Amino acid sequence: MRQDAGRIDPVGERSCVDQRRDQIIEVGFEPADVRPEIDAALRRQVLLHAAKGNRSAQQPRPEQTFLEAHQAFAQGLRAARWNGECHISRHRADVGDVVVHALELQQHDAKVIELEVEARAIPTRLAQLCEDVARVQAVLEREKVQLAETERYRSEQETQLRHEEQQLAKAKQKATQVKNQKEFMSLQREIESTRRLIGEREEEVLKLSDAVEAFRSKIVSHEADVTKLQEGFEAERVAGDVRLAALSAEIAQHKEARESVAVKVRADVRRKYDAIKLKKGRAVVAVKGGVCQGCNMRIPPQLYNILQRGNSLELCPTCARMIYWDRIMDEKKLEAGEAKPAE
Repeated sequence: MRQDAGRIDPVGERSCVDQRRDQIIEVGFEPADVRPEIDAALRRQVLLHAAKGNRSAQQPRPEQTFLEAHQAFAQGLRAARWNGECHISRHRADVGDVVVHALELQQHDAKVIELEVEARAIPTRLAQLCEDVARVQAVLEREKVQLAETERYRSEQETQLRHEEQQLAKAKQKATQVKNQKEFMSLQREIESTRRLIGEREEEVLKLSDAVEAFRSKIVSHEADVTKLQEGFEAERVAGDVRLAALSAEIAQHKEARESVAVKVRADVRRKYDAIKLKKGRAVVAVKGGVCQGCNMRIPPQLYNILQRGNSLELCPTCARMIYWDRIMDEKKLEAGEAKPAE
């Protein structure tokens, strides 16, 4: 290796070379953990290539073949570790597509949750209206009972009043037949007492009559309230049934669209997405200016550099969500805008 070779930037297990410089350097790739089927395919490609190039040449040693396989792997692929699994992405555009599909999954999931919350709120609203109707009806029934008791008590007081009036009339008639002053004074006291009782009774009857009228007025008002609430409940029930049917259709539509998007997402990415969604709700978030938009924490600069290369999805070390560089989505939008005129 020349002394003035370009600087090699170590990035964990991913080694890269500063190719902007004009020097010649040698790079040793660390063996990357690959799946058995990928390793076997790469071995076969290397062996076939060697056989076609020089059939008479000596077969490479197993360790040499494995090294060449990993060199070919390192040139065309990037490996990102997620909890012991090896996730591969070939190009920057591939990562952008994965992000787009993952975000579409997330949008459909969020919409389904939103619609399901709205659907659950409709029966809750109807139950609340039903409780309001039942409460006003209970008040109405109590007022009717009170009205009946008040009318009964007023009837008793009116009966007593008539009896006392009859007693007063008898006392007055008897006073015309007295023979001495003593009997006269006794009748006068009896007449005054009866008159006082009659006055109190008449006042009580008037109060009871006012109470009866007040109860009747309240009952009429509350009967109107019950009718209005019942009509409102019926209208809400009909509208709720219509809305529930529309929500069910919309939920089914989003679930179907989600399934059509899910088949475009690699199985390992989808498993990781589902696991994070169960714990965090939002599984895929952007990184803007080095800050994760899921937890608002700054990610390590080394990890931010990896995201900017756009060759892999990574996990936020703080919230464990799947993260991507936000500029990748800008590039995808630009590509979509350029593709429309071509269509």
